[in-house]
Amino acid sequence: MNRHLLLCLGVLQYAASNCAHAQDKSALQIHGFASQGYLLSDGNNFYGESQRGTFDFMEAGLNANWSTGKNWNIAGQLFTRDAGSTDNGKVIVDYLFVDYHAVQTQDSGLGVRVGRVRNALGFYNEIRDVLVARPSILIPQAVYFEGIGMRELLFASEGAQIYSYWDDERTSTTFSLTMGRNNSLSETLVSNLFGDNTSVILKGRADRPVYVQLAHNIDGSRLRFALSSYDVGVDLVTMLPGSRDIHLDARGYVASAQYNTQDWSFTAEYSTTELRFYGGAFNNLKIDIEGSYLQTQYRLSPNMTLLGRYEYSIPHQGFDSDDTQRLVMGAKWSIDHNWTLAVDLHGIRGNSGIPAGDNPDGRRERTELLAIMVGYRF
Repeated sequence: MNRHLLLCLGVLQYAASNCAHAQDKSALQIHGFASQGYLLSDGNNFYGESQRGTFDFMEAGLNANWSTGKNWNIAGQLFTRDAGSTDNGKVIVDYLFVDYHAVQTQDSGLGVRVGRVRNALGFYNEIRDVLVARPSILIPQAVYFEGIGMRELLFASEGAQIYSYWDDERTSTTFSLTMGRNNSLSETLVSNLFGDNTSVILKGRADRPVYVQLAHNIDGSRLRFALSSYDVGVDLVTMLPGSRDIHLDARGYVASAQYNTQDWSFTAEYSTTELRFYGGAFNNLKIDIEGSYLQTQYRLSPNMTLLGRYEYSIPHQGFDSDDTQRLVMGAKWSIDHNWTLAVDLHGIRGNSGIPAGDNPDGRRERTELLAIMVGYRF
């Protein structure tokens, strides 16, 4: 078993044994999760040498929320993720912010968070790491860019977030605006972004990311809708002759809809992303990417859920791949409140979303993938 996971499980076990006592005496809430996956594939590697079978897929986090008064609270999370070439298992401060509830009434509220805050993007970005919360082991690749290691750029930003909500008898509406500051990017993320060109890049940083989301729920989330947008810049300093600085602008939108019944959930999301490069050999290069999926979930019992999903992504130019289609079948079993077991089967035609770093000799156009994951939470 992954040695990082063993260490995390030890920390979680210690935290779980002490958090109940701590929570009885204060407004401190402590929770944690850990999951270990096994991947077996044919055609391409996915998170390590999965064509031989690999356990190189692990996630763990320990989070806390402390209410310091009527209008204030502090929240944070330590997190580690090991996923082939896309994540190296380093423990990071995933988010850490002060939350001030400026206005609170029975039906509405307004607040501001300052620090490293989670970005609202689509339905699953903020819960993408917790196995019991996300719909499948791998969240939809066509919208969330999970396979190519974009989590660091998309999940959280350092800056300020304004949020509000309005409720009435049948509906609930939420709004959030995140304005980030410049911050350095890890070598792993730069490698995920630029692959073989990483050797000529000295450093990279995110340039004032902005995330906006408006969401609307009807009849207790029987119907859910959301519209999200983001505008993220990436500045690179390179060793290239001539113009050493390269700037990348990434702008995108995600439209989300979901219909829920007692036994069924139907979800659809559509995203469009525009990438534009300035400087160097890539000057004025523009790349448009579209991605979408249709997903259905059937609750066979309160503890067992079956899933089917069809994904489609279209890189219009500048990528070494054509349109990619992905068919996903999965099942998730909540063994008890703490333990979850999930199984996914992926049939992939095209190589969008396949980690380039795990396939140094090139990516094939056809991949079959079996993913099994067990998760623990408290």
